[in-house]
Amino acid sequence: MTVRCKRLLLVFKDSGAEPESQEHTIQNRMAPGHESKRFTILGFGYVS
Repeated sequence: MTVRCKRLLLVFKDSGAEPESQEHTIQNRMAPGHESKRFTILGFGYVS
């Protein structure tokens, strides 16, 4: 997804159809050329 905006909020809910839990690796980083910008992660949630 590519979007131009000042703020972006993403709320995501899994369909619940996955039969078992699995390990996931998540990376949050700034786009190339914007690495020096600061950002704040306000929260994470998960269901095991």
